[in-house]
Amino acid sequence: MSVGVKLGVNRYEDYARRFGLGERIPFELPVAVSQLSRDARITQVELASAAFGQGELQVTPLQMALIAAAVATDGRM
Repeated sequence: MSVGVKLGVNRYEDYARRFGLGERIPFELPVAVSQLSRDARITQVELASAAFGQGELQVTPLQMALIAAAVATDGRM
């Protein structure tokens, strides 16, 4: 939780985008797009909640599998 607040909104959003949140996954079947927040502006409370997977964060299981795979393969998605 404190890691998200220490990162700050801009850096947190940058890292989330690097992991593909907010973008369509190139997949043969239709899948939902993961998103950080319904609002354009994330508050400190929402950032703290999202940093540990709660709050407005909406991530699909497929997106989480891709993120875990990226961590396991030294960042390659």
